[in-house]
Formats: sequence, structure tokens, C-alpha cells
Amino acid sequence: MIINKLVEGNKRYKWKLLDKKETIDIEGRVPRYPVLILTCMDSRIDVHRIFQLNSGDVFVLRNAGNQFSEDILRSILISIYEYGVKQIIILGHLDCEMKKVNLDELRHNLPIELLRELGKKSVDLRFSLQRFFRIISDEIINIKNQVDRFKSIKAISKNVKIIGMIYDPASGWVYTEEDLNHFPSYENFMANYRELLHKKQLDHVSFLETIESEIVGAESVELTKLNELEANKKIVKSESIDEALNKEIAEKSLLESKIERLDLPDLEKYMNMPLKIQIPKIHIPKIKVYVPSVIKPNKKNGK
Repeated sequence: MIINKLVEGNKRYKWKLLDKKETIDIEGRVPRYPVLILTCMDSRIDVHRIFQLNSGDVFVLRNAGNQFSEDILRSILISIYEYGVKQIIILGHLDCEMKKVNLDELRHNLPIELLRELGKKSVDLRFSLQRFFRIISDEIINIKNQVDRFKSIKAISKNVKIIGMIYDPASGWVYTEEDLNHFPSYENFMANYRELLHKKQLDHVSFLETIESEIVGAESVELTKLNELEANKKIVKSESIDEALNKEIAEKSLLESKIERLDLPDLEKYMNMPLKIQIPKIHIPKIKVYVPSVIKPNKKNGK
């Protein structure tokens, strides 16, 4: 079924090409920018969407845990000396599955032939498994280790800049090398997660102001709307930031147990408040009652 889905997707892509909703650009240099990005094989990491790149803009390499290997090195050397790549980005990500792999459980699922081969390289089979699969314990430390590993390769020219970044699948933010330099480990990074998000949101509001014309369209905005926007700018900054920040942290708490959950509303306070019930007034119309008169007999007249 998945093969059919892929084939059908290709047919849709071809239809969009015919309908000019998609284009193929095979002209110019490859890649368009002298950049190579090494990232994880995690299917949530879509480099082109994250950085809003087009096909052909950069080279992208993938493996489990965005780690150094002989084959990765082979591709990097070709990209440098054949295609003129000048910058390498090690793009790791939070919530990496390579940190969650249980070697003991994995060992029971592996073919016996592989276990025998790994057993020849070390008396300690667990050590051999760890060395072969390169399970990580910390996403931040792993990125820094990979950057140092590639920088130590003499075959990679010193003119090639190698940096690390980390992507957060829960929020969509990418944290740069400058951000990572402030945090020695994943635990330290997560301890400051709320502050980092708040800083990102402030920066994003400023960015949106620079592309205001792009957001609202090419047509000029009425002067009254601009005045209103300027008057409410402080309110928008505080409210939109807090709202987006709380939303992202709520989403992040589903992924990372180390993030403090947001305080829930004080429901007990509202439950104990006396209720003011307003009873509507009922109007009852006047009713006329006719009572018959009783005439007593007159004894003198015999009546």
C-alpha cells in the first residue's frame, strides 16, 4: 500500500508540474548554496520545510543520530572538493529516538549472525552493540561531539566552517550554535526551556513587524489601521507572546517530562464562591370574584 501511495504522490506531483503549481529548476550550480546539512533520519525533520528551502538549495545527509561515519565522511569530502561546500551544519533535534533505544531489548531482535560478528570484536557484547549502533545519552552533547569529530578530520579543509544546531519538533524552533554554547547539556537546556521560548517569541514579533507588508499583502494599509496597530503593539506583544508561549510549553510537556506544566486555573476558588441566583418576578393578574348576597327572612312579616 505504501508503494502505491508513493506512486500516486508522484503522479500528483507531475500533475502540479503540468498545472504550473510546481516547477523544476535544473539550471545553475548544485547545490545553490555551498552548504551541507547532516541531520537525523527522524521523519519529523524536514530540512526544506524547517528552513523554507527549495529543492537544490543545499546538500542534506541523514543517519540515525546525525553522527560521524565513514560513509558520511565520503559524502562530505565529495561535497567539499567536487561541489565547493564551505559550511557544514550538524542539525540534531530534541526527543531523539537514539536516546531511547534499549540495547538489551534490541539484542533479542537482532539476527544471530550479526551478534556473532559483533561478538568477535569484543568480549563484552553490550559494548560492541553500543559501539556499533552509537546510542546517545544527551542530544546537546552528541551535537558538540560530532562537531569536534568532524573538525578533527585532517582531510576536511580548515576553510570549511562546521557548526551545530538543534531543532525542537514540538515548537518548530531551531536553536543556533550561539544558543547551544550557553548550555553544556540537554538537562541544562531543558531547565532553561521556558526562558528560551520567551526569547524566541520576542524575536519573532520583531521579525513579523519587518515583513508586515508581506503578511497583509502588497496593497497599502489604511492609515487608521496602522495607527491602531501601533497603539495596540504593546498589548499584542505581551498577550500574543504569553499565549504562544503557554501553548508551546503545553505541547512540549507531552514530549518532555522535565518541562514544568503550566498552572491550572484555581477551580476550587470558583467552586466555593456563592452563587447569586436572580429569581424573575412573576406577574399575576387581578381576578374578580363574585360572591352571592344572602338575604335573611323577616320574621315579623312572615317572610
